[in-house]
Amino acid sequence: MNRKAVPILAVLFTILLVFSAQQAECKKFNIVVLNEDLEMINEVYEGETFLIYVSDASDPSQPLDNYTVIFNGNEYMFDRSDPNYPFCYLTAPQVNQDQIFQIVIKKDGYDDGKVTITVKNRAKLLVYPSTFSVESGQKLTLYVKDEHGISVSGAFVSLEIGSKSYTAKTDDSGMVTFTIPTVKVKTTAYVDVSKSGFESVRIEGTVTPHAPSGFPVDPNVMKIAAIVIMVIFVVAGSIRYVQGRERLYEGSHSLFKGKTREISIEPERTAPRGGMKMEESMKIEEIVINKPEEGRGNFKKTGKTSAIFGSARRGEKGADTWIAGSKSIIKKIDEKLERAEDKKDAIEWLSAKEDIAAKVDEKLKEIERKRRSNPP
Repeated sequence: MNRKAVPILAVLFTILLVFSAQQAECKKFNIVVLNEDLEMINEVYEGETFLIYVSDASDPSQPLDNYTVIFNGNEYMFDRSDPNYPFCYLTAPQVNQDQIFQIVIKKDGYDDGKVTITVKNRAKLLVYPSTFSVESGQKLTLYVKDEHGISVSGAFVSLEIGSKSYTAKTDDSGMVTFTIPTVKVKTTAYVDVSKSGFESVRIEGTVTPHAPSGFPVDPNVMKIAAIVIMVIFVVAGSIRYVQGRERLYEGSHSLFKGKTREISIEPERTAPRGGMKMEESMKIEEIVINKPEEGRGNFKKTGKTSAIFGSARRGEKGADTWIAGSKSIIKKIDEKLERAEDKKDAIEWLSAKEDIAAKVDEKLKEIERKRRSNPP
């Protein structure tokens, strides 16, 4: 073999090895940017989520793993353990204006892969009024505009009250109107406004039950107030009933004010004469009854008096029965003293013009005179 040929073969072999190594180190990535609908895109709005799909350039159908993603200054390691494999999810950052960002893919044995995406600034949605407070049955009208005060039509507006939600779209003037449903208690409500190309916005307000008086009334407060009023009426009625009974009692018992005292009369003990037997002692109750008080009961002062006569029937009660008639105390005393009289001046008796003690003494003296004038 020619000695010159050996070195030439060695050089060629070395060149082939280097070339093969270079070929192995120069593998290329296939990088695809997609939206959540798996459509290819090259721009995205701030705050939105997008996806990247990475494969070998020579075999795009075979996704790669164990690569590093660099985006917006942050690094992400992506492998088969990711629940979203073979897609790597990224979120566009907030920007003040449209801005281009670069996505870099790194993996051993591959050249760095690079792709760009434009992040667009979202216009802000503004809602007027920015808060609200309405009653059930009223209408809530809202206006939607952009940052420049231009009305936004076709925006989706959602009203959420408790567990219920109501949706509508703004008209050409950016206006939307809702009729507020009935609520039993004060409830917090939320309004969400969104439209493609705009940043969504949420405002908060309150919905209160309809109150005829113009202000919300808590049903619990109404129940308590009703109970209190009922108790007041019951107590007031009880007090008036008791007072009425007391007035009736006082009116029936204060017609005559009086007092009694017991008088013991002990005449001299003598032998029975003329068939008449004298007791060792006799007791008579003197009852002094004052005049009825003016303004009490149903009596009216007339300025003159008249005798009270009458015959009390069995079972009758009251002052008339006591002071007049056959069952009166006056007649009983007269009978005991053997001096029956059918009529008495009740007015003098009641006004204490007659001294009952003196009268009894006079009767006793009269009896004694008769006894002495008619000896046995």
